Amino acid sequence: MRLEIINGQKIYGKRPILNQLNLVFQSGKIYGLKGDNGSGKTVLLKILAGYIKLDKGKVLQDGKVYGVKNHYIQDAGILIEKVEFLSHLSLRENLELLR
Repeated sequence: MRLEIINGQKIYGKRPILNQLNLVFQSGKIYGLKGDNGSGKTVLLKILAGYIKLDKGKVLQDGKVYGVKNHYIQDAGILIEKVEFLSHLSLRENLELLR
């Protein structure tokens, strides 16, 4: 599966949260998001999950456009809380514990 955001833009009030965002996600890979508070990480995840829509741009799954309430990713979940990882384990080992 290929999940793609093309020229994605999301604005709250007058503040752009995502601006001309272009990303591609491939199935079978692990991705992480890192950024300051308010940088748009949670907004991006909610867009990918179909909970909210872009103001401009589009999200494609395998080349097909999807809108709000369509779930781009099947059999996947989103954890939008601070997670403490075990420092003696690798990132992969920590992620395996979440399965």
